[in-house]
Amino acid sequence: MELIPLASEEKEGQLVLKGFAERKWAETQNLLHLTTLLIPVVRDAEDNRSVVIQIRHERKSFPCCRDVFGGHVSLDAEFWPLLLGQSFSVEGIVEAAAMREANEELRLQRGAAYEPYDVARDRLYQVGATGQARWDGPGNIERSTVFLVPIPENCRLCPMDNVGIDFFAVETELYEWLKLRTEFNANVQYAYKDRAQAAKAGCATNRQSWQFADGVARILLDDPLFTEVDTAIRSLPISAFAAVQTEQNQPVQRTAKRRR
Repeated sequence: MELIPLASEEKEGQLVLKGFAERKWAETQNLLHLTTLLIPVVRDAEDNRSVVIQIRHERKSFPCCRDVFGGHVSLDAEFWPLLLGQSFSVEGIVEAAAMREANEELRLQRGAAYEPYDVARDRLYQVGATGQARWDGPGNIERSTVFLVPIPENCRLCPMDNVGIDFFAVETELYEWLKLRTEFNANVQYAYKDRAQAAKAGCATNRQSWQFADGVARILLDDPLFTEVDTAIRSLPISAFAAVQTEQNQPVQRTAKRRR
């Protein structure tokens, strides 16, 4: 059972937590909840930036539709302060959830040895306000927060997903951000509007007709947010893509090793 926080929108779009519910029940009851949307960004030697888009697995909802990464804000480690009676903010728990999803889904590896690399908070760049990407579809009322994840030049993505206990690699494609909008508008879209229709159409049809899942669709449909993402991608500092240390080139520790 996955517990997720429920929220309501107060004046000026401010999000306030209202309790918790089991995820499937919250969705069937049209209860507003929080999610994160992660957009990995890569840079080449000429400083051209591309985004990494996933092709959803044929066993998932929106089979073979294009999408960004991300997931639900859930009752996980970011809520431990609540259980201890400490104060916390909606922004803080959303950031913590984004970091968790970045590591669970993207699974970065660094260096020639492909060592696991954990994404830290300072590697996430939020775009827009918390919950700005709105979705009010039937059975799925969400307020999503968008984060860019610049990929260090000596790292690679090895994204994974699962259905139950079955885990599998996620297929990805590289695109310029503006191309996604072009293809979205150039093809008749049905998938993001109706996941049942997307499932019925099938994997091959969804891929060939450039169908998009409702995660990325909520950005592509929002002109101001789409532009904010485009500007943010172009504005990422080159230092955000700098290579990260590997075990082979980490500085020698001068302190004594701890005994085990």
